[in-house]
Amino acid sequence: MIGRTLGGYRIVEQIGMGGMATVYKAYDASTDRYVALKTLPQQYSQDPQFLERFRREARAIARLEHLHILPVHAYGEEEGIAYLVMRYLPAGTLADRIRQNGHLPLEETARLLNQIASALDHAHANGVLHRDVKPGNVLIDRDGNAYLTDFGIARIVEGTLDLTGDAVLGTPQYMSPEQCRGSKDLTPATDQYSLGVVLYEMVTGRTPFQAETPLAVIHMQMMGAALPPPRSLRPELPEAAEAAILKALDRDPERRFVSCAALAQAFEAAIRELPKPVKAPVDGDQPTIKMDLPITKPSAAPSAPAVEGAPRRLPWAIIGGIVALVVIIGGALLLSSRPAEPAGTPVAEGVGTLDSMMLTETAFIVQATQNALITPTFDPLFLTATAVVQQATQNALDTARSQQVLDIENTATALAATLNAQATRVVEGTATAAAAWLQATTAAAQEAGSEATLAAQEAAAEATIAAQEAAAEATRAAQEAGSEEAIALIEEGDRAAENYDFEAAIAAYTGALEGAPDSLDALVKRGEAFYNAGAYDDALADFDRALELSPDDATLYLQRGIVQRDRGDYEAARADYDRALERDPGMSWAYHERGRLASWTGQTEAALADLSRAIELDPDLGYAYFERGLVYLYHLHDYPAALDDLNRAVERLPDDVWVRRGRADVLIMAFDAGQQLTDGDLERALEDADHAIEIAPDSPESYVQRGQVYRRLGDNDAALADFNYAIDLSPDLADAYVQRGWMQIGRGELEAALADLNRAVELEPEYAEAFHARGIAHRDAGNYEAAVADLSRAIDLAGDVPALYLDRGVTHSWMGENEAALADLDHAVELRPDWVNALLERGYVRRGMELYELAREDFHRVIELAPELPDGYRGLAEMFLYMADSEQPVSQDLRQEGLASARQMVELQPDDSYAHLLLGMVYRRRGGLDRALESYTRALELDGDNAEAYLERAGVHLMAKRFRLALEDYEQAARRGIDEVRLYVGRARAHAGLGEFPPAVQNFSQAIRLAPWDAELYAMRARVRVMAGEYERALQDYSSAIVHDADRFSLDVVIADYQSHIPEAANRAEAYLVLADMLYDAGQPDRALQVYQAYVGLMNDRDLPPHVRERIAELSR
Repeated sequence: MIGRTLGGYRIVEQIGMGGMATVYKAYDASTDRYVALKTLPQQYSQDPQFLERFRREARAIARLEHLHILPVHAYGEEEGIAYLVMRYLPAGTLADRIRQNGHLPLEETARLLNQIASALDHAHANGVLHRDVKPGNVLIDRDGNAYLTDFGIARIVEGTLDLTGDAVLGTPQYMSPEQCRGSKDLTPATDQYSLGVVLYEMVTGRTPFQAETPLAVIHMQMMGAALPPPRSLRPELPEAAEAAILKALDRDPERRFVSCAALAQAFEAAIRELPKPVKAPVDGDQPTIKMDLPITKPSAAPSAPAVEGAPRRLPWAIIGGIVALVVIIGGALLLSSRPAEPAGTPVAEGVGTLDSMMLTETAFIVQATQNALITPTFDPLFLTATAVVQQATQNALDTARSQQVLDIENTATALAATLNAQATRVVEGTATAAAAWLQATTAAAQEAGSEATLAAQEAAAEATIAAQEAAAEATRAAQEAGSEEAIALIEEGDRAAENYDFEAAIAAYTGALEGAPDSLDALVKRGEAFYNAGAYDDALADFDRALELSPDDATLYLQRGIVQRDRGDYEAARADYDRALERDPGMSWAYHERGRLASWTGQTEAALADLSRAIELDPDLGYAYFERGLVYLYHLHDYPAALDDLNRAVERLPDDVWVRRGRADVLIMAFDAGQQLTDGDLERALEDADHAIEIAPDSPESYVQRGQVYRRLGDNDAALADFNYAIDLSPDLADAYVQRGWMQIGRGELEAALADLNRAVELEPEYAEAFHARGIAHRDAGNYEAAVADLSRAIDLAGDVPALYLDRGVTHSWMGENEAALADLDHAVELRPDWVNALLERGYVRRGMELYELAREDFHRVIELAPELPDGYRGLAEMFLYMADSEQPVSQDLRQEGLASARQMVELQPDDSYAHLLLGMVYRRRGGLDRALESYTRALELDGDNAEAYLERAGVHLMAKRFRLALEDYEQAARRGIDEVRLYVGRARAHAGLGEFPPAVQNFSQAIRLAPWDAELYAMRARVRVMAGEYERALQDYSSAIVHDADRFSLDVVIADYQSHIPEAANRAEAYLVLADMLYDAGQPDRALQVYQAYVGLMNDRDLPPHVRERIAELSR
């Protein structure tokens, strides 16, 4: 495209690239200025629907005229390419500024916020949502002003803001909860939320949610992770400014500011210390989903997650509550004279001490009160009487303790007396029915505490009946007094919660609580609504209060634990899970949540124990299988166990997207680790990926995962289509670029891979896998320093990931840095002791460092772990070759092991050309030339382009002096790209064997070109030149041999070597003469004289050159 003219704009250079467009700097001759020209890929421009969408977007953007929106000058289509022409702004982006400075000054933040907010409000007024507000889409000019750009993914519906696009677009870190859910009915509030994230990042230097992959960020939001309060990262930030940020990040769009400008004004007022109260939840980025915890039930009921249709506690059981209270008072005192075990409550045996008795009385009264008083009525007498019972019990026991009364009867008497005194004060001024009720209750208490047994029990029974009648009347009065209004409010809140309108639900439950402050039902339901709205502090306060009213309710502890977890207080969460299980050891969901938390915090054994216990208690709890499967997968790399659990999860949750993706991940990761779990692992992964797309067809992550499966199946076209479609759905989805980059690395398209991976890093500067993949691309391109830098960055971001240390170790080994390589590979093996790939690579490095016994240990361990794979056998066979070729001493055991390993490779891979090649190489080093020839020939039958096999077979022919056959095989190797010293040396020796000295010299010269430091090559060429009659050049080569290796090629050695080849020379006499002249010139008179005399012996005196006679005479004196 560079140099091309499009629509009158001459393209100068590429300045950016995204999933749906490339941006160029172009020159507009008509206005003599540079512009930014954004083009769509041609394959998209051929799609009429896509093109129409582009036109709509272009028209929408072109209408936007605002000081802080990057203007669009023109748009059009030419030669199958659609383009937008925008103002060219050479400065950087807000993302660059944040990266450089960490965080921005508050005054600068307020100024930029005002500009961006004003731009967004203008767009909203014109019916355009941006949908991808982030620092990378905010350009900053040289004067420090902001310009909002890249409305390319906007959708416009004339006259409204009802955007009904078919895709979830955006960048995960900046997406609103409603975007994460794939909501079709987005409003300007979604852009305000993204602007709130940008504001959070300008203030703190980081985004609220961070994880290794974009999918993990979305998962954090969907699972309700808490964001760090801005002031925890920047303490000098005013509280009102923090409140403004959190209001913009409210999960409920209706609770955000009325406009982006209102957010900017609130923030600016806060940093100027102007009072601007803003109420906001602590975590504004929690998706509005149902609270994933059980609805409170009596502890004897089975535990279950809160799902639609699950039975809730029966509200407003007033009659039963009052009757039960009467029974409580009478029954509690009857316990004093005859031990009994109330249902659902353990009673301490042998109540012979005050402490034991206190446990029994208090536990029974409190538990029975909780079970009966599910929701108190508005009747004040009823509420007061409840408090009287509890307080009187405690007062009586305190009195008994002070008097050191240990027997039950005296304690009961004290309790009755105290209760009577308390009740008398309450009765004064109350209604007749209520007074009769309390008097009957007191009578029962007094009778129960007397020494009469049967009579006391009968009196208590009569009093209870009378109290029940009085209670019925009191109940009717209480109902008439206001319970109907409260019932209506709670039912209204329930309906709102079912419709995900948590703000309305909270309002309704709050109304109910105004009349009944201690209504357990309303408190718990409001706590759940606060939780689902992301207002975790408010939710915590409600659950705290609920636990004050019902301190032994296991389910309430579980619910509060989940709230604590999502506030980020893992210790408090774990403590609440423990309390829940202390009170209800059979609560499967509590084990699930505690196990899940253990997995999050790296406590693998504890996670497995708890999740297994949850499954034992509830074999149909699908999410427990799912979570345990993830522990096996990510913590233990036990792929069979992970698959077994994910299979069970799929059986129970067949239409859950996360479960389907989870099983596909198991199959993909097992394939990458070289483990086959079932027949057709990748085909099964493809089925799960397809099903996930059926469930959520607009989820780009599902297409990315399916693309990964296609890539491993070798269907690169299908993989590319999925990656491209994912980018089409979400142009700034970094993971799509990363996975497409991996595919391009596998295809050797390194420039394209690096372009994608650079884009991924630009989109997600802390995305570890992007650096990992880019490091591999750099390595494959030979840019080792860049590769190490990227792999090191990935390690900094992701921590102890074995694959990262493996790949960095391999890169160091390619660089010849064996010590650094070994350190990385040692760590990879330490992290994952049974990983075949790491053991194999460490074996190769150890072999290269001549640590042969340690290398053998690694290869043997590989064979032990994976005897069905050829890799370990290959390592042992190649180690034998390595030692033999480097003239290392090889024991008989190693010779036998090398041969046995090569044979095993052939047995495992009978149709693999390299296996036969390797076997032939082992045979050849052991002297078995015929066997070697058979193996090489078989290798070539299997792969006629195996250049190495031609080269090796040529060597066998050469050793057998079949020179023509050798030359034929050397020629085949050369045609297939071999350009190595051994090729040229072999050809030279074959030509020399045939007496073809010129081509022999020529091939030795080619070998010297490749290895000019090798003294032996000069000596070999010198010998051929002696035989070819090139004596002076031969002596020059010998001199070069002396220069490059004087220790090996001394003058004596060279002379002896030269003379040994004179009998084969074309002209022996001339060979002697050249040597004699050389020795004379070199100042070797004695040796020169001997050679001159040998020369004379071969010549007639009349043919002697004059200088020979003169020199013999001179040297003979």
